[in-house]
Amino acid sequence: MNGIVPNVALKYDKNERLYTVDYEESEITEKIKDSKKPEDIQKCIKAGVLPTCYENTAICVELQEKSMLSCFTLNDDGTTVTCPMGNILSKVRAKGNSTWFKNKDACRQCPNKCTGSKNAKTVSFGPNTKYVPVLMYGSPSYNLNPIPHNIPMNPFNHTLDRKDYYPPKKVVLKIKEDVQKIKERMCLSEHPFGTVKWYQGANYLLCKGKEKATAELGLSFLAYNLKRAINLIGLRELIKAI
Repeated sequence: MNGIVPNVALKYDKNERLYTVDYEESEITEKIKDSKKPEDIQKCIKAGVLPTCYENTAICVELQEKSMLSCFTLNDDGTTVTCPMGNILSKVRAKGNSTWFKNKDACRQCPNKCTGSKNAKTVSFGPNTKYVPVLMYGSPSYNLNPIPHNIPMNPFNHTLDRKDYYPPKKVVLKIKEDVQKIKERMCLSEHPFGTVKWYQGANYLLCKGKEKATAELGLSFLAYNLKRAINLIGLRELIKAI
């Protein structure tokens, strides 16, 4: 959130990376929206407003609140559950007569979550429970799991039957993969790294640990840079500059 648009490859995500940001209500003026200061950019994003510096880029912001009703469905095998977005949740534990289901990967990249928490959703099914209703954030782009008309409301789902409960709003920050930028970045960075790697036979690291590996790589780059400086300006000029 500093005005720099990331263009690195998405390691775990297929099309876009999603970040959940706590919503903070604030007045966003044109001056704040056009500002490139990190604090102003963060203020815009937390208010659900896309800053001017992020327009026409791979970044978009969506302000979401709970509005649509759907449900979790226990599948016929009894060991998996289908969430409102169509993802499959697996059994994680059993406690008493209840069975708990969860899917971290699906929740991490879900564009329309059913929970305000940043953690993965965990849903519990009792021995006679087939459907668990839930309120969804945002406006899903496809049909959600429908709730059968003959299924009564779960008496233990307090977020639905409480009249004094107002689910908090949240902001979803979406970063799409920019393939063209990634290719340009690879052309600029991969070749120097390959040169340094093969310069003195640095095919692999001899040290373990982050600090030791960083020191070993630093020595390799230092030797390469010194040799390159000698080739560019000469040994005498280098000694004179030192």
